[in-house]
Amino acid sequence: MQIATIDFEASGTDGYPIEVGIAIYDSQRAFLSIWSTLIKPTVGWLRTMNWDPVAAQIHGITRAEISTATSAFDVARQLNELLAPIGVAYCDGWNLDTQWLNLLMVECPEHSAFHLNDAGALARALAFPPSALFEHDQDPPLEHRAASDAERLLRRALRFAGQDEPAACCGS
Repeated sequence: MQIATIDFEASGTDGYPIEVGIAIYDSQRAFLSIWSTLIKPTVGWLRTMNWDPVAAQIHGITRAEISTATSAFDVARQLNELLAPIGVAYCDGWNLDTQWLNLLMVECPEHSAFHLNDAGALARALAFPPSALFEHDQDPPLEHRAASDAERLLRRALRFAGQDEPAACCGS
């Protein structure tokens, strides 16, 4: 069984994606694979969408960092390669994450080889109450970086499902 979670950081709620991270749990290998990349905005995104300084303070990613990042086209292709075998990636911000994934996939000639589903569906797939994912516990606050936030969601879900704590591994 493989389970994937995904998270995006963006230039703002009405903005464009600037980072994506995924965490993949493989029960056969009993560890997590973590992958993330910054996303270079397209010219069209820069012309039509905003950079929110409040969002920048939260995630700490600068315009200079993303100016030399991986192209949206290449990021979309990488996501397809990594997530096609699983078919679904779960997220805790489905409305915004879907918006940002769609912006990425428009830049790629391939159709998305996977779809997003929400954290409630992740809980149901692992047979525990969805509300458990959002109750207060001892986890540290969100870092607001895509890879660590995707990993946190997946680790919480596995813990609530009674899975042993998987070891983290380098990128997929």
